Amino acid sequence: MKPRSKRIGASVFARPQGLRGLWGFVLHAEGNLRGPSVHAFENFIYGAPPMAPLLFPNLMVLGIIALWQLRTNST
Repeated sequence: MKPRSKRIGASVFARPQGLRGLWGFVLHAEGNLRGPSVHAFENFIYGAPPMAPLLFPNLMVLGIIALWQLRTNST
């Protein structure tokens, strides 16, 4: 497999990861706002962690940095 096709495949794989993480953040925050407790603060403390799905966009950014580094090293 050529380096260019690896970079294209990795970038195609990275984008859905970022979107999935953002969507997960929205779902977790919405679940906490509509949670079982009357107080939203308690739902955020004891409910689903809204920042946990943001790991996927962080990994996407790290992947893009790695692809950029590969591109600069190969030229």
